[in-house]
Amino acid sequence: MFRRILALYIRLLIQQKSAVLAVMLAGFLLSGCTVTHTPVIQLPTIPVVVRDFSSNRVAIVVSEDLPDYRQLSYVFAAKLGRPYQLFELEHRTEESVQSAVRRMHPSSVIALGHSALHAVSGIHDVDIVYAGVFDQPGAHRGVDALPPFAMQLEHWRMVSPHLSQVGVVGSEAIRGRVAELKQAGLDLGMVIHHREVTSDKEALLAFRSMVPYLDGFVFLPDATVLSPDVIRRVLAHGARNDLQILVYSPVMFSMGAFLYVGSEPVDVATQIMALLNSEDSSQPLTKMRTQVNPSQAITDDSSD
Repeated sequence: MFRRILALYIRLLIQQKSAVLAVMLAGFLLSGCTVTHTPVIQLPTIPVVVRDFSSNRVAIVVSEDLPDYRQLSYVFAAKLGRPYQLFELEHRTEESVQSAVRRMHPSSVIALGHSALHAVSGIHDVDIVYAGVFDQPGAHRGVDALPPFAMQLEHWRMVSPHLSQVGVVGSEAIRGRVAELKQAGLDLGMVIHHREVTSDKEALLAFRSMVPYLDGFVFLPDATVLSPDVIRRVLAHGARNDLQILVYSPVMFSMGAFLYVGSEPVDVATQIMALLNSEDSSQPLTKMRTQVNPSQAITDDSSD
């Protein structure tokens, strides 16, 4: 009886052109009014592995566009082995760099130069590694800006075997550097004459008083007591008195200094990467670049 009613309903649907529904009901009728349930196969769950590369990112902040820093960036591109982003302070403000670095969420920040370190020092909860910073702040890890003094003095003595009396002038701020220099000189049988000063004029007077007793002079960077005028006068006075002066600036070398000592960019990059992969607080340089200027040519300054 039920099947007859269904058959009549199907014919009615066909007449009303509801063919699809009619076919569906016919299939239901022919199947003996039973519904076959297809069993659901439960597939095993495949674990999803999410790789968080953000925890290994490095932000590199550069103080200015210098040839040495450009060479460092080339080395990092080839050997760093981590995703990184480069920020140049020369084209951005400190505030914008800080904001960009915070948005990046790096695991480490490399600060190249004093300005770069100052810009990122306010960023907390991140490992900051610096290079090219003379005063070596204790709050962060870093690569020494100067090659070891023993290496410098040994090279200097190879160039000038008579070297034995070396002078240095500086403020209280570089006492640590002076102590390192004195120890290196002592180990090589040299005498390091040191005068501590509090101003640029005092630095110039101390230097002039030392010149007659010296074979050489180490011109340590000390912004607290050095001015452009005093730097020029010291180099001029040294040249007129045939005093060999060691400097760490190519510009000062071009002004008539005897010996230029600088870091080697590939070595700096190597030591930075060594710090990133360790928990050491500092890393010394192992190589250096040097240039000798035997003529010590400098324009005479009668106002000196």
